[in-house]
Amino acid sequence: MCGNLVSIHSAEENRFITSIYSHFSYDSIRIGGIATSKDFIVWTDGSTMDYSNLEVFGSSGNCLWLSLQTTDYHSKGSWFTGDCTTPKHFVCKRPIGDLNCSATPPPPTSAPPTPNPPTCSTGTYMAPGIIASPNYPGQYRSSCAYTLATYGSNKIRITFNYIYTHSWDVISMYDGDSGDAPLIYQQYSTSGTTLKTYISTGNTMYVYFKYNSGATSGYSGFNATFYSVF
Repeated sequence: MCGNLVSIHSAEENRFITSIYSHFSYDSIRIGGIATSKDFIVWTDGSTMDYSNLEVFGSSGNCLWLSLQTTDYHSKGSWFTGDCTTPKHFVCKRPIGDLNCSATPPPPTSAPPTPNPPTCSTGTYMAPGIIASPNYPGQYRSSCAYTLATYGSNKIRITFNYIYTHSWDVISMYDGDSGDAPLIYQQYSTSGTTLKTYISTGNTMYVYFKYNSGATSGYSGFNATFYSVF
């Protein structure tokens, strides 16, 4: 149907969407945002994050929900984060007058399984997405390169959620689309859960994981989430 989960860009839009559900008893609906912190939200339709009504940033998930009722935990019209896999009502939007959109919705299908993080393949990864070391969360046994990209004047922001690597195995981030670009940072061994964030100056970032140690057990590698930022 050519739609995306709704993005919200003003208090007026937020009130309008809330009012649509005034005759229903739903407590909340899913909207099209992902939050990795209270101050960092991206819209999945790629639009600019120029308005926020995030009230509660919790630990149960990164997807945004719009509260339709005032409860002990949320105010009506406020946003909160929650589990992305919880089945619930949602709202979408699409451009007015898009002639390429079908008037008849496709037959319902079951939800696809949540994809595993890509562990190493050629090509370019478009933001937002996830990358991980080869065979993650199992022991890695090879090097890997990842080219991350977004559109126009946007930048790439990458956050390493977990790193457990041998001290000889290095993650290098370059400010461009190859290892010839300026080096942003080289990440050496870190053990366990971590949150390390790096940002490119342009719309590409090249990440190279170099397997130097020859280690065959004991190291589960890394996983990282990357987004397009303005």
